[in-house]
Amino acid sequence: WHWQILPNRLNHALNLIAQEVGAHASNMHFFVNANTATSTVFKSMPWCVGDRLLMLSCDYDATKLAGTFLRDHHGVEVVYVDIDLPMEDAAILQAMEKKIKECRDDQGGLPKLANFCHVTSKSAWIFPVRAMTALCHRYDIPVCIDGAQAPGHVELNIIDIGADYYIGTVHKWMYSCQGCAFISVHHTKHHSIQPLVASTYAGEGYDKEFRHTGRF
Repeated sequence: WHWQILPNRLNHALNLIAQEVGAHASNMHFFVNANTATSTVFKSMPWCVGDRLLMLSCDYDATKLAGTFLRDHHGVEVVYVDIDLPMEDAAILQAMEKKIKECRDDQGGLPKLANFCHVTSKSAWIFPVRAMTALCHRYDIPVCIDGAQAPGHVELNIIDIGADYYIGTVHKWMYSCQGCAFISVHHTKHHSIQPLVASTYAGEGYDKEFRHTGRF
């Protein structure tokens, strides 16, 4: 069951979800929740003391705490873009680019990663994530999007958004059972991410490593 039936059922489920969220199933894997997926991305980055993580002031509280962990354990500077909702999309992009330019022009340099939410948890504000991703990529900043509130809530096309890492849940507005979240990792970034738990398949690539994380 573990080695034949379960993988086939997981593949089937991933293919169904991929169709709904506009993603490639080969880029996706399941997680128990969005927080675990976010920490997986954050802890996979090769941080050095003084590196920067760009976030929004309205990001999810647990995501901010994951940033605090990086600050306390790796010496990462968490840089926040001040967002005072309601804001027009153009104003959000302007504030974000202003902060990126400030980082570029001072000694600390550009952020190593940008993280922002697609839909805020507390206020359900929908961000222009496609344009925000494109803005970050113009400055060669990889993007991780917390889309926990997006699937089933807004029309979603992860491929079109273009983020390096997109995290979503199925147990919120798609009304699945609890403990069903996912990550979609752009194929050019498969090598950059590792599970939080090393298993027998450690070092054997994105697909095997995330399908067998020591939970069986």
